[in-house]
Amino acid sequence: VDAGVSSEFFAGAGALGKIPVAGQLVKAVQRNFDASLGSGRISMFDGMAEAALKGGADEAELYRLGRLADTMLGAPDMRSLGQSPAQSQVEAAFIFFAPRYTRSVPGALAYAISKGATQQESIKILGKMMMGGILTYVTLAKAKGMSDDEITAGLNPASGKKFLSMHIGDNWYGLGGGFRAWMGFIGSAANKDNWDFDNWEEAVQQNPLVRFLRSRSSVTTGTLTDFLFGQTFLGEDISLAQFVDDPSKLWRYIKRRGEPLTMQAVMEAQGDWQDRLLSGALGFLGARTSPATPNERLTALGIDVQGLSSFEEWVAAQRGSPE
Repeated sequence: VDAGVSSEFFAGAGALGKIPVAGQLVKAVQRNFDASLGSGRISMFDGMAEAALKGGADEAELYRLGRLADTMLGAPDMRSLGQSPAQSQVEAAFIFFAPRYTRSVPGALAYAISKGATQQESIKILGKMMMGGILTYVTLAKAKGMSDDEITAGLNPASGKKFLSMHIGDNWYGLGGGFRAWMGFIGSAANKDNWDFDNWEEAVQQNPLVRFLRSRSSVTTGTLTDFLFGQTFLGEDISLAQFVDDPSKLWRYIKRRGEPLTMQAVMEAQGDWQDRLLSGALGFLGARTSPATPNERLTALGIDVQGLSSFEEWVAAQRGSPE
């Protein structure tokens, strides 16, 4: 198991390490993260190898289990795919923000349709992870008081940011990770309403496949496509004229492109400092956070003002209103 490869996420924010005070903290966090990641991969391999040896696995099978452990924790061996270091550097600079991490999810699914002990362990891991995620979400949602309809919507991969997430205050919090992202993409692509566009230009820029690829693109390519399309992959308008009129928007855009993911969660969170602190802490632990839209905040405010207990009651009240 290749336990010495640094995390792509920290490596991609190397400029932070040059900041006098914050840089030392970033490097310390990076060392701890890399050590934990390496320890996890070794422990995973040891457990799978012990079970495989009892079943008579040979050396080749143990090698595949090692590659599975790397892949499951977001660090597949690119050399085994025949990829040169130069190609890896080009991909990281111009194609994907984190090429190995992006490949790890389809790689793990590929192991599930292979054979031998590697297939068995892959299916076991993916099954436990899926059931664990669902049970965790349902338990937290029930504790929050969400209705069965809201929970059902939250379990639907086609429900956008509601998938495995819950609305608390002015933000959405939920389970994160590559597997959740890929399931959300598949659910979005399978929803025919997401392919209904007014014109070809909108279809090219905002279809689920393009949006998913743009969300995984490198900083260089992502910035270029933002200006070519005139929008971010989230649909926010962007232009040079906009930045000239209001330089603060340029600064916010640069920060969003260059900040670590946890810091982005803090800066984009809605509400007071407690909400921002919660978003940052959950983002650091790997959860998914996103601010509520103005329409969602108005809906929540309407529910509170009218004394209703759920979104369904608010919808029913609106339908029964003469206005």
